[in-house]
Amino acid sequence: MIRKISRRRFLRALTFAGAAGAFAAQPVSSLAGAISQTAPVLTETRILMGTLVAVSVSDPSRARMEDALYAAFEHMETLIPFFDRHAVDSVLSVLNRQGALQDVPPELSALLARTRAMSALTRGAFNPTVQPLVDFFCSQAVPDGRLNIPESALNEVRALLSPDGRSGWTADSNGVRLERRGMGLTLDGIAKGRVADLVSRKLKQEGMVNHLINAGGDIVASGEKAPGIPWQVAVSNPSSPHSGHFRHGRPFALKGKALATSGSYEHYYDAEQKYNHIIDAGTGISPVEMVSASVIAPDATDADALATAFSVMPPRESLKLAATLPECECLLISRGGRIFKSRGWPA
Repeated sequence: MIRKISRRRFLRALTFAGAAGAFAAQPVSSLAGAISQTAPVLTETRILMGTLVAVSVSDPSRARMEDALYAAFEHMETLIPFFDRHAVDSVLSVLNRQGALQDVPPELSALLARTRAMSALTRGAFNPTVQPLVDFFCSQAVPDGRLNIPESALNEVRALLSPDGRSGWTADSNGVRLERRGMGLTLDGIAKGRVADLVSRKLKQEGMVNHLINAGGDIVASGEKAPGIPWQVAVSNPSSPHSGHFRHGRPFALKGKALATSGSYEHYYDAEQKYNHIIDAGTGISPVEMVSASVIAPDATDADALATAFSVMPPRESLKLAATLPECECLLISRGGRIFKSRGWPA
């Protein structure tokens, strides 16, 4: 999810990175350095897309690793302007501002197609049209107080949303169009995963098959850390989500797949923690049952979108959907601390 990083989240991420010898921000911990300190691994971390983004590569040649990291981040910085709604001059921001866009770049067109497909798969739980509500809650935010939103005002903004995530906007050979004035699209719940996938593809093209990408909790693991030594990851359990306390789950190997986590416990618009950045388009408010949803999938694009959707859906429905998807597993944590796991979850 592309979003601005808070100072608290940034400091916690840096603290964890230093303590673990790794590079991941919450809520997903990537333990790249936890197995063997002698593995030929080179890691670079930058702040991009409002979060910490780290890329680790493994190769006998340091020069090759340095070249690969340079190519990876250079490619990443060319991709972000297509998807980032926070940047006023990004392609997505132009679309939301104008209501229509011709000559859509192929990068955005491809992601919009995946977005529509994920909305259909999740029956609107993954919904790109919630952007007007995100903006509305941001404008009304009282982090140290109670957020009182008149029902009439909420209903006015809700009218701009599409319940299924697909109606109200079109994307075809003539461009992208929003059908109602005031509508907007957000790709926050899928774009980081897509960027991670495309950077992984770039590294493979550069001949760097063994790599681990962590885009603020959206992780792609390719190859191995060293011969016979897999990349290791772990999901953090928000044992006390409102206070920011976490306990780290058991590490497990991730190879040739992606892992993404969506959590509702870090970005609140009110002191009661009733409103956050995850929004159920059906109700127009934030879901209250789930605080964390982690998904393993063949690629980070789908993992990112599914983690967002599973934060909105009832846990039993999420487990049922995950069971129908090839190589998909999920771990869900409720506000009361109850844990739901798919049958093949590895840890």
